[in-house]
Amino acid sequence: MAENVPPATPLLATPNFRAMLPDLVIDGALPAIAYQILSRHGVAAVPALTAGAIFPAANIIRKFVATRRLDLIGAIVLVFIAIGVASSLLSGSVIFILIKESFITGLVGLLFLSSLLWRRPIFFYLARQFAAGEDPERLAWWHGLWDRPRFRTIMRTMTVVWGVGYVLEAGIRVVFALTLTPGTVVIVSPIMAVGTTIILILWTRKYGRMAQERATREAALAASAQES
Repeated sequence: MAENVPPATPLLATPNFRAMLPDLVIDGALPAIAYQILSRHGVAAVPALTAGAIFPAANIIRKFVATRRLDLIGAIVLVFIAIGVASSLLSGSVIFILIKESFITGLVGLLFLSSLLWRRPIFFYLARQFAAGEDPERLAWWHGLWDRPRFRTIMRTMTVVWGVGYVLEAGIRVVFALTLTPGTVVIVSPIMAVGTTIILILWTRKYGRMAQERATREAALAASAQES
């Protein structure tokens, strides 16, 4: 029965840093390295910056081949990467290339926030991937948690924080793109993206731990009240 599944919390529904390491290297480090190498070999700024988009796109395809499943965020990012590369080559604008990733991040943040209007916010589905995977029993248990008001509050709060975090990060990166040199932006931008994600994960784990501890205390108090 689904109710007999060992409890998992939002704390357990977040990825660890070791699991994220390939994404951090491929999406963050390799585009910056590619730009530096190509620039030093005389490649113009626009194609050098555009070439970096190959790595995150290839990473999304790699994960799809491995899991045979393209998550919602991955699909959106892949579409915007394709649009961004095509638009960059047509426009020839260095500034456009530097800020197009911020547009993607900002749109992802807005997607998080707009999902509050859905029946279940987007973080419910993202957390489900780590908490339940493809196990039918755990999936039934996870969906059953939605009936609990506190669980709904936790999922919505996490969705808001991640959405606001990504929107703010996108705005700051646009400012950097307009004020710093392309060589600096291509290094600072992925660091900001990775740093924002790490901060959000740490916050999510702390928030999940606090929610778990609170639920444990209240369950203990309820049990004591019933015994007395």
